[in-house]
Amino acid sequence: MPSAREIRTKLRRREADERRKREDAVVTAAEAAATAVKTRADNDAALREAFEAALKSGEDTARVATLRETFEAALADNPQVVEAERAAGRAVIAATAFKVTQVELVELTEQRVEDLRRWAQMAKLAEPVGASLSGGEDSGRKSPARPVASGFAVVSHPVRDDDSVVGDVSAAG
Repeated sequence: MPSAREIRTKLRRREADERRKREDAVVTAAEAAATAVKTRADNDAALREAFEAALKSGEDTARVATLRETFEAALADNPQVVEAERAAGRAVIAATAFKVTQVELVELTEQRVEDLRRWAQMAKLAEPVGASLSGGEDSGRKSPARPVASGFAVVSHPVRDDDSVVGDVSAAG
């Protein structure tokens, strides 16, 4: 029979391991979110540059064709941007599997809750059921009873400057 000291030591070790996993999940989510934001910004800058170049062209038919091509490129998401956003979504889903709340992710990643929600939804829609739970890797974790993205509740009221919490987090777990 283990002594009280041994039990406390095991519990402390287990809690420290869980805390490290949560921290790692949040760091991964923050890095993936930053990559997604930068990739989207780079893509938008390239599109803006293409639009301005098209507007400066001298020939009307060439300008119309260039503008049409640029508009079509803007409408069809760049695969690199989509993949970066899906990776961010997978990281967000992995963090929620470690019981990191919506408020914590928004606070620690400094990303908008809408972006985190959208990325998580993109990842869920793009992958087979259960594949996104581990961020694309087989971590051996079992599927939680509730959907992992359920921590991202719909904002129930408009955000005001005096609000200390963004949206309704009652479903945040």
